[in-house]
Amino acid sequence: MSSIRQTSTSNRTLGRAGGCAGLLLGMVFFLGAACNPPEGGPVRQSGRQKPSRNLSEIVSTIEENASRLDRALWSKSVRVTARIADRKGKEHVYSFDGSLLFRHPRSLNMSMRHGLGGNTVMQVGSNDGEYWAWIEPEIQQMWWGHHSNSGRDCVERISFRPEQMVAALGIGGLPTGDPNLSGPTLEAGKQYDIINYTSPSVGGDSYVSRQYYVDRRPPYQVRLIAALDHRGRKTMTAYLDDYKPTWNGGPVVPSGISIFWPEEGGKFTIKLNGVTGKSDGEISNSAFIRPQGDQLPARVRSNIVQIDAACN
Repeated sequence: MSSIRQTSTSNRTLGRAGGCAGLLLGMVFFLGAACNPPEGGPVRQSGRQKPSRNLSEIVSTIEENASRLDRALWSKSVRVTARIADRKGKEHVYSFDGSLLFRHPRSLNMSMRHGLGGNTVMQVGSNDGEYWAWIEPEIQQMWWGHHSNSGRDCVERISFRPEQMVAALGIGGLPTGDPNLSGPTLEAGKQYDIINYTSPSVGGDSYVSRQYYVDRRPPYQVRLIAALDHRGRKTMTAYLDDYKPTWNGGPVVPSGISIFWPEEGGKFTIKLNGVTGKSDGEISNSAFIRPQGDQLPARVRSNIVQIDAACN
């Protein structure tokens, strides 16, 4: 059975540079690990450097893999360790087991439990219009908002960013159809090829708002995703590791994901096992609908916050 561990600390540096030069994620799937991967980029690869590839080759490889996601992605064996702050700023650390269902482009249902067969005690979800997250133990809170308001100053800041979870999982390929993102352009790093996307700033200029660090080794997929603000500060970093095949003819997907929100102090580490596919006929109609009323635990039901209410 998974454990719940509560902490109270003002330390907000979890997820910043850890000074370790070991493996990227295999050693950090618990928050109590001795070191964290550096915030600025993936850990330096050992061995001889691989040459940079051109932009069209990089993009086509990633998109070809994403095109194999011709059905919903499903895992009934997910381990999540999360660090989240409550309304008073007190931090809580959780370790849960559960399931993950993802349908391109941004439909997500990650439902977590204390153990196999137990009731859901935490959920992060998204559909084309909305995103939400709720947790019952100790915090007893639900947050939700609209994707159309993502990135605006009117959105209330919480200790993690549920609207960024779909992008942070690195499953659906590069961003397409987002009117707030222009690109891609290529930047050749020392160890990784970096794909940049820009967004317009309030003053009319553009700034790099999203970066994808792409591996120069097979399977040539994204190893880090970074979201940046107009000052160049990283607001989210997601490290993707241990790509594994799914169903026959399906894509390879990262089985290890570690997500940090440096300013908010939140952290999620996710381990996916036994990933397979589900057709639309196998998916419940309510899987990607924001739960309301009796669909939520009673203690959560009375503490629901629309974090983009000020945007309306």
